[in-house]
Amino acid sequence: MTRRADERTARETARQTLKDASLLSLPIDLDVLAAQHDLPVVTRAGLPRGQYGAFCFYDNTYQIILSPDCPTEGHRRFTLAHELGHFFLDGHLDAMFAGGGQVAVSGGSHFRGQQKPWYEREADTFAAELLAPFSLTQSLIAAGEPGLLGIQRLASQCLTSLSCAAIQYASACPQALAVLLSHDGVLEWAAMSEPLRAHSWARVPVRGEWVPPRSATKQLSRSTGTTSEATERIGQLAEWFERAPDVPVKEEVQLLGSFGRVLTVLTCSELRSPEYYEFQREQTERPSTWTGALRTWNWDSYEELDD
Repeated sequence: MTRRADERTARETARQTLKDASLLSLPIDLDVLAAQHDLPVVTRAGLPRGQYGAFCFYDNTYQIILSPDCPTEGHRRFTLAHELGHFFLDGHLDAMFAGGGQVAVSGGSHFRGQQKPWYEREADTFAAELLAPFSLTQSLIAAGEPGLLGIQRLASQCLTSLSCAAIQYASACPQALAVLLSHDGVLEWAAMSEPLRAHSWARVPVRGEWVPPRSATKQLSRSTGTTSEATERIGQLAEWFERAPDVPVKEEVQLLGSFGRVLTVLTCSELRSPEYYEFQREQTERPSTWTGALRTWNWDSYEELDD
């Protein structure tokens, strides 16, 4: 039986790792964490195209390898945090080196994917929590209106990638919010805040679903430019989620550099609780129980009626 990713344990392990290392301020110093465990981190060319991190096991010593091709500092830090996840999470190195060899390259890019092996998904979750731990970012996320600007501020404070910050932001946001990543108009992953995920219709879109044709996300995916300027549009929540109530949603989109991917942030300030919509549905569907005929009254028969 194939092991499933345990993302909750990955988050808890990241939090405990920071506590044990006394790394309790932003940005998290990953080099200090690696040094505390005598884990060398070297930058070396030669990794396969599109892959930026690897673990090396040579002469009974582990070593983290980072590619010099990491496009941004945030990308490099996420890659390093991901590799540290393999070191700290149970069973990862055994699974990675099960086939022998001296180098285990982490699969894929830093973008979250549903088809990754369990240990790669756990390492992604560990990395996100390590770089932007809930205990240190909760106040940042709660401050101000939710949306793309808040995610950008979180990424700046934590020195991490925008996609990593978006996932962490969604996990802790107290308002109804969703973040999505798409490529050529096709959704790759989505993360939602609890107030949105609490609704029965708010399932996470699966890979391969097309984004709404009239959305700003779709329009930007058709663009041949490389602008990093964000754009926004007011649409309807039902465009994104089948059976969602007819309420407006703000859509903010930004192109993620040279990756050709679009980050979408959906915020819905007018969305009410699931209990409210359930009550409205029950009132609409409840059949009438009144079957008696209306009684007619003859006021002339009431001789004692006071004037």
